[in-house]
Amino acid sequence: MDMEETDYITATTATGQVTEFFYYGQGDNSVQSVPINVENVVNLVVGFPGSGAVGGLNLCFDCAGPQCSLPSYMGDYFVVTNNDGQVCWTEAPDGGFVVGGTLTGCSQTRIRAPYKPSYAGIEGPNTVYSERDFLQIGGAPFGPDFARLEYFATNVDAIADEVVVLSPTSATTINMCDVFGSSVGAETGGTKMVVIRTSVDVILEDCSGRGFGPSVLAPFSKVTIGSGLTKINGFIVADSLVTTQAVEFGMNSYEGTQQCNGAVPPSPTPVVPIAQDVQPPPSPPLTFCEVCENLDWNEFTTGAYVSDQYYAD
Repeated sequence: MDMEETDYITATTATGQVTEFFYYGQGDNSVQSVPINVENVVNLVVGFPGSGAVGGLNLCFDCAGPQCSLPSYMGDYFVVTNNDGQVCWTEAPDGGFVVGGTLTGCSQTRIRAPYKPSYAGIEGPNTVYSERDFLQIGGAPFGPDFARLEYFATNVDAIADEVVVLSPTSATTINMCDVFGSSVGAETGGTKMVVIRTSVDVILEDCSGRGFGPSVLAPFSKVTIGSGLTKINGFIVADSLVTTQAVEFGMNSYEGTQQCNGAVPPSPTPVVPIAQDVQPPPSPPLTFCEVCENLDWNEFTTGAYVSDQYYAD
């Protein structure tokens, strides 16, 4: 879809409830994923003020219980909180965030607009947005299902050298070198994860100037990024987040082994392709002063039409 245009998705349920999701286009040849947590949808409308196309729909069907795995789209987010979140970075990461409560920046560095669709329940102090503004304030939330993240944190198994599960009974400070050993790498967000199962205050601290590499899953905890920690390679999931200074986020989401109660979860529902084998219709004849739509076939949109040129004979 075209850059910096307000695109929208409208979902209507079987009971007639209508929910709207707004997001901003990232420009030509870009691919965006917009998670929608709405059940019993009977009608879905995707609106593009300019050009754009739907490349695929990922459907989640009812199952026996919550899925014990990370959502595949967690790679789109570097911070996810259920309640308030203080989020500051040195430069905008190539990802988004979801703050369920009030979003605030840091006193010495204002939060800048993200480069991927993001959400906050309420706009707080020390925030500023540029033209590349992909942030939705209020309205229908989108992003990871937080209840699923809580379920996963409660049931995920510890995996040697990949997943460390902790259940502290009081406030605790976590250093990646203490958890994974002094040789742990700084860019390990995709291969290592620390899980906190209890609702205690957690402080993340730096390890010998290498920052904090592993992803952090602490959906019941208030997580604070310590004053000496300026680099975080993986994602942070927390009940609430406090940041004392600008941080460099690496956008490296955990993709290692995910096992719950001794069983590896099934693969996620595959993306359903749209109009893979459809060929463009023949162009209608043009008449004098008739404004027509030029439908260009674009193989990069997985078989969908891209409409962005208008002309008259």
